[in-house]
Amino acid sequence: MLSNYIPDHIALQRDPNLSNFDSQFDAGAHSRAFESEVGQQIYDLLTSRIGVAMLVGAVCSASSRPPVAGIEPLLSSQIGDAAFEDAMKRLTGRIVRYIIEHVGGRYETRGVKVTKTLNSHYASGSTYSFPTNIRESA
Repeated sequence: MLSNYIPDHIALQRDPNLSNFDSQFDAGAHSRAFESEVGQQIYDLLTSRIGVAMLVGAVCSASSRPPVAGIEPLLSSQIGDAAFEDAMKRLTGRIVRYIIEHVGGRYETRGVKVTKTLNSHYASGSTYSFPTNIRESA
């Protein structure tokens, strides 16, 4: 997974589209996971330029599928197996939703099965969409 791609320091910087994100994000019932070292690593990675780009790309290319499967290779290569413990997977789902909604996406549904052929750590996840009229008329 991502063995030929190593994100540089710019890719791992905070995405500029997430201004005021820290003050808006609420870990809720996942606070304990969020406050852990691994939780902070997940948060930092998902809010990075590459994390946001991969999430937006996953939603835009396959809005009927949970985007968590699309970011799984990044989580695996940068954090490892610790990112896939149950509490961390739930935290990841919450962070993903906040990010996608923050950049203009909309929550669609939850509990959508992840395709078994992907051999994913995730059994299911939520789906999202972006407005279809992204470009304004001139």
